[in-house]
Amino acid sequence: MSVSPARILVIDDEVMNREMLEAHLELAGYEVLLAHSGEQALKQAATRPPDLILMDARMPGMDGYETCRRFKASDTTRHIPIILISGLTGLENIRQALDAGVDDLMTKPVNSLLLLKRIKTLLQLKALQESLQARDLQLKVALKRHLNDQTTQAILEELQTSRPIQS
Repeated sequence: MSVSPARILVIDDEVMNREMLEAHLELAGYEVLLAHSGEQALKQAATRPPDLILMDARMPGMDGYETCRRFKASDTTRHIPIILISGLTGLENIRQALDAGVDDLMTKPVNSLLLLKRIKTLLQLKALQESLQARDLQLKVALKRHLNDQTTQAILEELQTSRPIQS
């Protein structure tokens, strides 16, 4: 059984930046989607959701911060990790990126080895989160099948409020 490569959406208004990132990512075995604006990226992600988004912070029209806020506000795209790439390094820019909901922030020029490592880490984290969500759903279905609704709800509430068991 073959596993399809992770799909990464690259959003940048500069053609050369998009092509450089595309080359590095394809060489690393990823499927790459390209967008030249935040608006185009939002439309593209709605029809063909990526596994991860790489985005420039400064773009005409909708900048990377607003684009990130819109991705994170949508039920269909909020779970997608976003790496914002910026030439700006000031504390206010970092705060603005974090407030927008980015999962990671890199400064230009981007070190391709570091970028690939961060992508791999975020994709692994996303896979673990998806696995936990699937397991949570399986648990809920099993509880409902074997217990009444009141008992099921009590168990689920207790699991949500209890602290993790330390081994």
